[in-house]
Amino acid sequence: MFCQILRDADKLDIFRVNVETPLEEILNVTTEDIETSPVSKKVLADAILCRNCDRRFVATPADHIVSHISLVFGLVYDESIRIVKEQGYLDQLLAFRSKNRETNDAMEQVRGAVHTFFSHRLP
Repeated sequence: MFCQILRDADKLDIFRVNVETPLEEILNVTTEDIETSPVSKKVLADAILCRNCDRRFVATPADHIVSHISLVFGLVYDESIRIVKEQGYLDQLLAFRSKNRETNDAMEQVRGAVHTFFSHRLP
């Protein structure tokens, strides 16, 4: 149980860091790379199925964003999910907009998956 609490707390902190630290710095890429990169099919498939993304398939900056968002699906405790919603960091990650139309379409699907996940986990 303690390990699960610790892991949930770590995920909450990852959301915070991904908002407070520029993605260019976290991923060591340019803004252009972030704004134009695609989301890989396998990464998107995991997210749509409300699963943590398999890190072996994370290849692009947009994949990293989706994989960080997908950490929400691994939260064990409903209280952790309430805290995620309250803090707003996940919402800021979900607000990512790309210059790549397919990436924007993928992000819309990810937002839908997160919304569905929340509606099933919280009353």
